Amino acid sequence: MSKRILITGGGGFIGQYVTRAAQRRGYEVRILDNFIPQVHGLSCRSSCPDAEIQIGDICDIEAV
Repeated sequence: MSKRILITGGGGFIGQYVTRAAQRRGYEVRILDNFIPQVHGLSCRSSCPDAEIQIGDICDIEAV
């Protein structure tokens, strides 16, 4: 059985650190982030290429 984790805000500075730490511990990671351009710039890329990325807002129950 694989270990899976959802990291909200995983596209940000702290979220990317947490994502990499979880991956090193064997977790499959899904990132949920809205990637607002004012926060993340024009790129919606994470420095964690092995993570699944879902663009959405935590206020949207369907996205979560």
